[in-house]
Amino acid sequence: MTERVLVIGHGHPDMISGGGEIAAHECWKAYSAAPTVEESWFLARGTSVQAALGAAITGRMHRYRQNQYIWDQGLADPFMMKAANLHEVVGAFSDLVRALKPTVIHAHHYFMLGLEYLKVIKDIDPTIRTVMTLHEYMAICPNSGTMTRPETGSLCQSGAYDHHFHCAPDRSPEDHWLRYNRYRTYFSYVDHFVAPSDFLRDRYIEWGLAPERISVIRNGATPHQVLPPRALHGDARRNRFGFFGQINPLKGVDVVLKALTAMSPDQRQQVRFEIHGANLDRQNDTFQSEFRSLLEPLEQEGVATMMGPYAQSELPGRMAGVDWVMVPSIWYENAPLVIQEAFSLGRPVITSDLGGMKEAVRHGETGLCIARGSVATWGETMLRLAADPAQFETCVGNLPTPITWDTSAAQVLDLVAQPELEPA
Repeated sequence: MTERVLVIGHGHPDMISGGGEIAAHECWKAYSAAPTVEESWFLARGTSVQAALGAAITGRMHRYRQNQYIWDQGLADPFMMKAANLHEVVGAFSDLVRALKPTVIHAHHYFMLGLEYLKVIKDIDPTIRTVMTLHEYMAICPNSGTMTRPETGSLCQSGAYDHHFHCAPDRSPEDHWLRYNRYRTYFSYVDHFVAPSDFLRDRYIEWGLAPERISVIRNGATPHQVLPPRALHGDARRNRFGFFGQINPLKGVDVVLKALTAMSPDQRQQVRFEIHGANLDRQNDTFQSEFRSLLEPLEQEGVATMMGPYAQSELPGRMAGVDWVMVPSIWYENAPLVIQEAFSLGRPVITSDLGGMKEAVRHGETGLCIARGSVATWGETMLRLAADPAQFETCVGNLPTPITWDTSAAQVLDLVAQPELEPA
């Protein structure tokens, strides 16, 4: 059967270029090109200023571009994930769903949207099959879904909801119980869940999702022509390391800067570190100040360089200048898109030995998995790789070809075509 697919994200990548936003938009583009899809649309949360970029459709729902809509929405209560503009959920959102008549809704988030829209979909038409991709652990952990303790930054070891009372210590156990059951109630309106990693799937099963309700489908990657290794001249080494992504306390860029700072001046001159990223200015003052105090002396020495933000179309050109891609996150990243993109472009990855990162990188074969937050280990690894070209050659020779977004979207369509999800 042909499908009509509405994709919902918590942000548009033209406005917020995070991994979840990019994944949702890439899925929509894949559905738009799929032979079994009659038509597809993309709906993303925005603000009044962002929404003003398009012409109003109804209420606070705006047409942004062809088959793309921006919804002016937010949260009234982040702990309980309650929509701020609840009247818009039963108003503008309902009107859009009724007008488009989707047969499948692929939701990529509820953050900044609220949970309520999941019930509204079934109220409008119970035959609409709703699939949700879970990009992080927000239902499990009220500390922004990071599964880290707010007071210490240490990792949580369990997905069980009652192990996360410390994530919001100002809330009572009864509040946490109410939150847990609110999520379970609204999740009951989702026909099936998608996990981009086995690690995330296991955590949600610990939390309470039935194993048969959540399947692993990997994130896709944009097909690229594999980049040749960076050209070396004279006695040059494979010593250029690059970070790509958002700059915030959980991404661990400061761990690499501390590792460089801990080296002797002679050791530092053996490596180069490029930071290709954005959103440092959105972080708290303390983090910004500490980050810049680490970066500035290294920039003066010519060891580290802040390369600034980039558009997705610029990524191949940026990665062409590095040998190794660094993913030093200090939390359980689910499935960072940068790993898929690096492999697609022919670059091995050095990542923290956590969550979906460890799952994606085969240690010693397609890259290296390094102890989370270990300044000494990250520094030693950079120096060793700069002096060992054989490790680079080994990893480049073993790099996998990631699945494309077309393949990932096709697997979701295969999933919703299963008899138990087919409309009556």
